Amino acid sequence: MKKKMSVAMAVALCLLLITAVAVATAPRTGRDVVEDIILPLSLKSQGDRFTREEVEEVLAFAEKHGVTLEAEDLARLRRQDGSFKQELAMLFAKKDLGFYPGTWDVADQHWFGEFRIKIGGIKYNNQVIPKEGELSQQEIEQVALDTVRMRTGRDYPLGDREKYRLFRSFTQERHNPWQVERNWYLDYEPLTLDLPGFNMRLTPQGEVTDYSDGIDVVHDTNPDNRSWFLINRYAHLYSDHYGSWDAWSQEIWQQLQKDLSALNMGPNASPSARLIARQGYGPAPEGALSREGAVQAAAKAVAGKYKVSEQDLFTPPPQQGAYYTQPIYAIYLTLGDRAAWKVSFHRDYLAEVDAMSGQALVVDEYTPGNYYNRRYVLDELLPPEERTYATKEPPTPTDAPDPTPTLFPQDDLALAPQYYWDALRAIGYNGDTASDLSLGLQRDYGTDRRFWPLEMQAIFGYRDYMPDSGNVLPGLPAPGDIQQQEAVALARKAMNKHNLSYYEQSYLDALKAAVTFTFNEPQDGDRIWHITFVDVSELPSRDIALTGIDAKTGEFLGGYPARFPGVSRQFAPLGADGRPLVWRSDRYPDYYWQHMEARGDTLPGVRALLDETDAKYGLNNYAAWPLETKAVLGLWVSSAYAEAGNGYVMNGLPAPGDLSEEQALKLAWDAFVKEGKSLYTQADFDSALPVTNFVFGEDYPKGRVWGVEYKDTRREDATLGYIEMDPEDGTILRIDVGRSNG
Repeated sequence: MKKKMSVAMAVALCLLLITAVAVATAPRTGRDVVEDIILPLSLKSQGDRFTREEVEEVLAFAEKHGVTLEAEDLARLRRQDGSFKQELAMLFAKKDLGFYPGTWDVADQHWFGEFRIKIGGIKYNNQVIPKEGELSQQEIEQVALDTVRMRTGRDYPLGDREKYRLFRSFTQERHNPWQVERNWYLDYEPLTLDLPGFNMRLTPQGEVTDYSDGIDVVHDTNPDNRSWFLINRYAHLYSDHYGSWDAWSQEIWQQLQKDLSALNMGPNASPSARLIARQGYGPAPEGALSREGAVQAAAKAVAGKYKVSEQDLFTPPPQQGAYYTQPIYAIYLTLGDRAAWKVSFHRDYLAEVDAMSGQALVVDEYTPGNYYNRRYVLDELLPPEERTYATKEPPTPTDAPDPTPTLFPQDDLALAPQYYWDALRAIGYNGDTASDLSLGLQRDYGTDRRFWPLEMQAIFGYRDYMPDSGNVLPGLPAPGDIQQQEAVALARKAMNKHNLSYYEQSYLDALKAAVTFTFNEPQDGDRIWHITFVDVSELPSRDIALTGIDAKTGEFLGGYPARFPGVSRQFAPLGADGRPLVWRSDRYPDYYWQHMEARGDTLPGVRALLDETDAKYGLNNYAAWPLETKAVLGLWVSSAYAEAGNGYVMNGLPAPGDLSEEQALKLAWDAFVKEGKSLYTQADFDSALPVTNFVFGEDYPKGRVWGVEYKDTRREDATLGYIEMDPEDGTILRIDVGRSNG
């Protein structure tokens, strides 16, 4: 008896089959190709390259699932004898995420970094994603938009991807074993000629720690500056993905030449700009050789001179990189009455062909070894040394490990004992392991080398050793020397003894020891421990005290006094009376010394004053300090740097008959407005914050001046002008007006 299937069961099975087929044939993404075939295939094979067969396996899988690369990339992959695993994965990732990895969402950047770790491409992934308590990518980008609006007073179209390309990253960096810093970086790249660029760094909570923009650059009318701007902006706007100018059309060259010719360029203009302005770019007139005709004529001339087949000239080399998007390039150029096509093949050979007769005027080998943009410029405009370059470029080095690496390091017993060289060789440092060693140390110990293991400090210190700077070298203790643990204990004991008068014991106990070891110290002995006690409670860390210990005897060799929390300061040397050694120097006026005598400052009191000032005005906000406190800082800290070479310059105070600060500010403002009226707008003047200084110095006519600097409150570290005045009558001794940074 035959059993019959129910209608309901038949329908259910049909639906199941349809679903299964749909799942099997559903289009996948480039990311799926990376996860489903490139990753497992990478883990099955050794090394960082796929074979030709493995590449074909990946391509077949991708094609089967509806993911295809650009025809250009496919052709190149099939010409090559294999491919780097990371490069192939990147090609497929870009299919969905975009050509520039810097424009990907940070989650996708993190994902690709994790992939690289899995296949052994990198040691650690510094691309991270926001966690609890940190702003999301969307929130950070809103902070950036608000920041630009607040600082510029304008709504720039930063969210319009037709106007701006946004590069973003969220990274973490380990500074030392206890401190990891995470930062956002946003770079808005303008995609038109008239828009400025913006970039900024932000904390995970959205505090802007660094900001800059290109507003001044876009509006700069100086011809030389404008030439650099135009060259760079055209390169960003019209080059291909890999930065090649080959992508520029003849019309773009014509427009750039027109823009540059309108400038009255001087000697500081862009060299490329000056060359482009001297040429013409067509269009080619009726009767002139076509581009195809010029390429054929050039190929015939090159083949005849260098005995290569024309077919080879038209065939891309097997290992040609992806950035050669136009292996055969031709551009129509004019100079006076002469017109020629400049043709180059694979950046190996070039020719200039007369545009009317087809005669080859120049036939040469080409490399970018001299003038990089020779491909786009008539040879007669270039000096001979920038166009004749008959030596071919060296072959691209392979990434295969060197089977017989040079022994590193080389013993030098005059520099360090034998045990040192034996220890360094045991590390196994060479050209193939250096990167992994360095990245592993940064991952585990941070970027501050003082916290690395001693042998790692030694090997990288020796790698960077510069004999011309003397024989001092990061080293290692001998077997009979004071060893690291004992040296740190001795240093901490000495540090406590010298710093308890200022710091609490609990604070000193919490300091971390950064340890280095050196050979050949010229003053202190052969082998020295240097131990710095560091406060890692906040970013950035602060060095509090530095001690030296003789590795052979354990003797304390001295060290720097404590440095304040906040601004790192080294006090000027003190005399037996507890005052700076410069006290009562006849280089500075008597009224000043009388004033300082009346203050009656002592070192503890000055420490407290400077700490209070930091707390009131903010760390490192020296500009906001009162004039009197600046003078105290000048005497107790900066006087150590007042030397004959700089005219014994030091912060001071005005004499009883000198201009007051208010009078100096009014005179300075009048001079600033008069000098800057042709350069600045009212918005610029409204943003100018005056900062005063009164300075002593032998080079000033009366030994002292009023100084007023105008800070631009819209931009960090930007200055609009600086003025120096006679302290008695306000005569302008110096005035500099113009935007500057730093």
